[in-house]
Amino acid sequence: MVGLKKSICQNWMLPGTWVINEKNENILFSLPKDDTKYGYTYPVAQYSHHVPKNYPGFYGIAITGGYVYRGKAIPELVGQYIFADFGNDARFFHVPVDELVNGKQAKIKELRLFNGKKEATFLQIIGSKRSDVRFGIDEEGEIYVTSKSDGKVRKVVPVPKI
Repeated sequence: MVGLKKSICQNWMLPGTWVINEKNENILFSLPKDDTKYGYTYPVAQYSHHVPKNYPGFYGIAITGGYVYRGKAIPELVGQYIFADFGNDARFFHVPVDELVNGKQAKIKELRLFNGKKEATFLQIIGSKRSDVRFGIDEEGEIYVTSKSDGKVRKVVPVPKI
């Protein structure tokens, strides 16, 4: 999820725009019709992190926050909030900041990563099975990523022309 949520429930029973069954976290319900009386501010972009049993593909499970790209090196990313999924294969995503509007859901898109000229996952780039990805930003608005797995700091740069 990307966004802020005020909740009277401290055990994460409202993780986004759905409600979790307290006895079975794999069961989701629609929000109650009278929820506005609680003053919630729901996420403005989200994806499900419920992994169906024996699902063979990617499923997001834990967002690690990032930054709005305001640099000059990658004009296509200016104004995009860049973040990653901490779990699985540490996929990176982006969402336009101007689409993050209360009461609406912005579309999240995956950010393709390259190691040189070859497309790769973050785990392939760092050579690890665990991402522990973290973000940073410099004075020019350029974004950096690091992983506790290898300790290297990497700058997000445009892909070389193929």
